[in-house]
Amino acid sequence: MTNRTNRFLCIKASLFAITWLFVFSANGQYESWLNRSYRERVGDIKVFIDGLIFNPDSISVFKKIDSLKSFGEKHNDKEIILEAELVHAYYLSIHASDRNRVINLFQQLIENAKAKGSLVHEARGHRHLSYYYWNYLKNYELAFEQFLLLDQVLEKMNSDTFPDKLDHLYQIGRAYYHFSEHREAITYFKKALSLPETPFNKIYVNQARNTMGMSYQAINQLDSADLCFRELIKSNPGNIWEGIASGNLGYSYYLRNDFDTAIPLLEKDVVLAIKEQDWGLASGSAMTLADIYFKKNQLSKAKEQTLQAREYVLRSNQYSRYRYLFPLMSKMYAAEGKLPLSNAYLDSAIIVKDSLAREFNALQMMRAAQKAEQDQYRATVKDIENKRLLNKIERNLLIGVVLLMILIAWFWYRQQVKKQQRQEEQVRRAEEELASATRQLNEFARHISEKNKLIDLLQEQNGQQDNELFVQLQQSTILTEEEWDSFRNLFERVHSGYLRRLKTKLPELSPAEIRFMTLAKLQFTNKEMAATLGVSQQAIRTTWHRLRKKLDLPEEGSLEELVNSI
Repeated sequence: MTNRTNRFLCIKASLFAITWLFVFSANGQYESWLNRSYRERVGDIKVFIDGLIFNPDSISVFKKIDSLKSFGEKHNDKEIILEAELVHAYYLSIHASDRNRVINLFQQLIENAKAKGSLVHEARGHRHLSYYYWNYLKNYELAFEQFLLLDQVLEKMNSDTFPDKLDHLYQIGRAYYHFSEHREAITYFKKALSLPETPFNKIYVNQARNTMGMSYQAINQLDSADLCFRELIKSNPGNIWEGIASGNLGYSYYLRNDFDTAIPLLEKDVVLAIKEQDWGLASGSAMTLADIYFKKNQLSKAKEQTLQAREYVLRSNQYSRYRYLFPLMSKMYAAEGKLPLSNAYLDSAIIVKDSLAREFNALQMMRAAQKAEQDQYRATVKDIENKRLLNKIERNLLIGVVLLMILIAWFWYRQQVKKQQRQEEQVRRAEEELASATRQLNEFARHISEKNKLIDLLQEQNGQQDNELFVQLQQSTILTEEEWDSFRNLFERVHSGYLRRLKTKLPELSPAEIRFMTLAKLQFTNKEMAATLGVSQQAIRTTWHRLRKKLDLPEEGSLEELVNSI
């Protein structure tokens, strides 16, 4: 069935390509591609690809691809540019030996398609890359990875946008069927058959329905298999697919031991297969017929079908067919009493069966090894990425710590600068206040001194103390309580802590004695003190004498020494 289908598709595609290639060559332009969706231009695209892909003249092929890309760039058509990139990668996948280059080109195409938002080319990139892994590199695990990525992209599109969707889903299901993973295959065949059937995808509808039926047969869900085959027969009357489906439906009845229903269906398949010269398909139904006749004990018909089946198998050149032919040959010769030949064919059947089993097991083991290799590769890449991430985190953490330290240092520096500025400002203000207070205090002392001089002058001139001006001058030098408080504050600003230290060191001093010590600190003379405090000079001397006795000071001790000791 597979060879005949493939040959049919190739002939159809070739005729289609020849027809359109003539038109395309006549036009020699790509204007018809502009401002059209993929659905509208898909026919032209397939003709373009079919006209190039098997051309061994790579120079002329690349010129046409470059011409297409330049046209797309000129008209700012991202889809045409991506199409040129896809054809370039596809052509090299068939003709180039540099595998890494081909893979990189497909991967770059997929990334470009993602960046440009072209789901169509993203999907086709995954499809072609999976085909390359499967058919050229025999790396089935990587092919399945691409199939799964393809499926994710297909979920985002409908068949109106992407007419190839049904074909792509069928290809995924067929890959699972190849490894006898029938339930997974059925899942994708169902997805494919849920899409609308069109003349464009009818061939893939038939293939999906037929292969899904065979998958159901393989897991012994014969009723579901029959539905697939009957639908195929119904939708293809008189078509080659009617014969294919009839043979498969007949095989379902054979499995049920309903031989009378199976025989006409199998015979129809043989007739149509011979007409198409699909000897492999003809041999399959012929061998099933032969086994039915053996079971019905119709030995002459069984022998006739067996010999015909042998002829078909030889013509098909399909080694796997011998697995079913040799047991029939063994039965035929056993029925004729030729036991040595019967045993020889039975041994051959076992050999073929074992070799096919080994081949399939080798295929499974290859895929398992590829999966293990890919898992190991991913683990290695993950380990490298983790180390790189850890290094990055450590580096960023180090940078963060350094930046934090710099920030802290900068903040601390700014705080210190501000603190220093505040201190300098405070010092400046204190210095200004001290200077101001000192000036005021000096001014006060100077004022007192000048007034005392004026009083002395008046006394000398008038010799009287009852002069009105003289009395006013004397009164102006006497500090009131309010004036004393202002004077004390001013004094404290100039001689900070002096009064506190005085009270601490000499706590027994009276308020008058404190005032005396304050004025003495300013180096006032007895006369100035007397004038300031409003007392006589004798009172000042008496205060100093009393103070000396209270403090138990020696007679030779001076007031200046006492003041400076505070």
